[in-house]
Parts: sequence; structure tokens; C-alpha cells
Amino acid sequence: MRVRNRLFISTALGLIATQSFALTGEEVWANQTAYLLPMGITVSQTQSRAGNVLTVSDIAYDVTFPFGVGSMSIRSGPQTYTENADGTVNVGYGESNTVAVVATFQPDDMTNISLSANVQVELTGNTTVASGTADDVTYVASTDLLELTLSEVSISGAPDVQDLSMNFYVSAADNDATVQITTGANTTIRSTSRT
Repeated sequence: MRVRNRLFISTALGLIATQSFALTGEEVWANQTAYLLPMGITVSQTQSRAGNVLTVSDIAYDVTFPFGVGSMSIRSGPQTYTENADGTVNVGYGESNTVAVVATFQPDDMTNISLSANVQVELTGNTTVASGTADDVTYVASTDLLELTLSEVSISGAPDVQDLSMNFYVSAADNDATVQITTGANTTIRSTSRT
């Protein structure tokens, strides 16, 4: 009888511990964006859930620059958050994603400059696993190849700029990174990486 009671108690405690430290996709998304709010960056998105997978789409980051000199908006493709049985969450960014940037600058009352650009992000062999608690999440990421290509750049309202041609390409192979984001009264970010 005592053996059964001990087995029951240990099993129950194990389940409680697992549930207490199991992350949800919503918690990971909130952790990833928590540090942006104190910097004045507004984050909006659409969330949908199918089973253990949270999909975050229509992601937008908006910021207004100080002293009314302008604003910037960044739009990104969808991300997925797959909750695992061990309490971790797999973060999926997709193999191909277009990041659209639109910025306006008003250096004086008579000038209104607009800039827009697309950055194509290609990820090959990427895995990102989040673990921890809602206010203390560690991300372990590995990517075989990261490629960034700047395209479709346009500027209007700048009299000194007639024709703009800009090419930008960056690649990095065999990337490993660990990032810890702790939220609360203060948000701290610790990271290590290897390329």
C-alpha cells in the first residue's frame, strides 16, 4: 500500500512539475516581443491555433521617431510555435520570408521623404527550440545557411536623389546561437553565437 502511495505521489508531482514548466506558443511569442514595447515599438499580429501549433501572421512592427521627424513600419511573414510534449516549443520562421520596410522622414516642415525596401530572408536547415518559463525563456537556434537580399528599394520626396540602385546580399553558414530573454520589472537579454 505504501509503495502504491509513493508511486502515486511521485507521478502526480512529476505531472505537476511538467505542467508548471511547460511553455505555450503564446508565452513564447509574448517573450520574444516584450523587449520592444519599452523602446516605443508597437507590435500587432493575428493569432490562430490548430491543436498544439500556434500560427502568428500579419506581423507588424511600427515605431514613431522622436520630435516628429518620421516613422517606420516593418511587415514580416508568418511564424509558427509548435508545443512539444516535453514542455519546449519549436519556433518556425519558414524557409523563405519577405520583410517589407516603409519609412517616412520629415526633417523640416517642407520636406517629406518616403523610403521603401524589401529584404528577402532565406533560411536553410533552421531549428529554434524555446524552453524555460513564461518570464525566462532560452532559445537554442541552429541554421545551416542564412541569406539576406535587399531588393525593390525606392525613395520619393528627396530632390537630390534621382535614380537609386542598391544591391545588398549577406550570407552566413553554420550558425549556432543561444539567447535568453528574461522579462519582469526589467527585461534582460543574454546571447552567445557562433558562425
